[in-house]
Parts: sequence; C-alpha cells; structure tokens
Amino acid sequence: MQYDFNDSTHQPVSNPLGEINVIFHKLYSKQKKQALQSINNGDILLICRMDNRLIVKAGDTHQEFTINSTRYHNVKAMCHATLAIYYSLLHSTDKTILKQAKNWVSQIRKQEPAELGEQLADITTDFLDSVNTPSVVTHSTLSQYQ
Repeated sequence: MQYDFNDSTHQPVSNPLGEINVIFHKLYSKQKKQALQSINNGDILLICRMDNRLIVKAGDTHQEFTINSTRYHNVKAMCHATLAIYYSLLHSTDKTILKQAKNWVSQIRKQEPAELGEQLADITTDFLDSVNTPSVVTHSTLSQYQ
C-alpha cells in the first residue's frame, strides 16, 4: 500500500508559528547537510552501535566490530530461559506448565558453554522438583533459584 504524506512544513497554517516552522526546516536542513559533509570529509568520527556491532565511520572508510559474541547470546538466552520458567510458574504450577519447563531444562542442558548449561539445568531441575511437590512456588524456593 502506498501512502502520500502531507507536507507539514507550513503548519500551523494562519499562525506565526507556521512561519517559524518554515525557517526551522530550512535551518535544520542546512545544519544536517553540514554535519553529513563533516562526517564524509572525516572531520567527525562517527561511532554507532547497531545489533551486535559497533560501526565506525571516518571519511570514506568504515569498520565494523562485533561486540556481542555467540557466547554472549547463548548466556543471555540462558538467563531468558530462567525468566521464562519463572513467568510461566508465576500464576500456575499445573502439570502442563511443569512439563513444558522440564522440556526447556533439557534444551538448557545442551546449551553452550556446556559447563554453564549443565549447572543451570541442574539448578532448574532442583527448582522444578521443589515446586512440583507442593504445587506452589514459595518465596524461599524462588530466592534459592535466583
């Protein structure tokens, strides 16, 4: 679907602020062009964080540096798995949710770095076993899991 955009440069119409807005857009455009020219000339070093990279631009050259490795993303995913289990059990400890959480534990156990995946899986298994018995998440059980 194609949308047409109205030019709001002259808004608000029939109002002195509309005239000021026109001047602003002209000055802003000029400053933006000057800034881009300074970046492209290499007068300004531009560093931008994007996804898992830092992108550095100086004049015509640019470089990319990976700042979040596969290990970082794996460890972060493990942390998210523990929160997913917590949120899943927050309002219910029925058998379906506990079964799903136990399936997640087997996935956590296979996760790299292996030693950390094993440890987290063991801790999570202990947590799920303690929840399974009384069918409730107690504060002390949750504190130990944290």
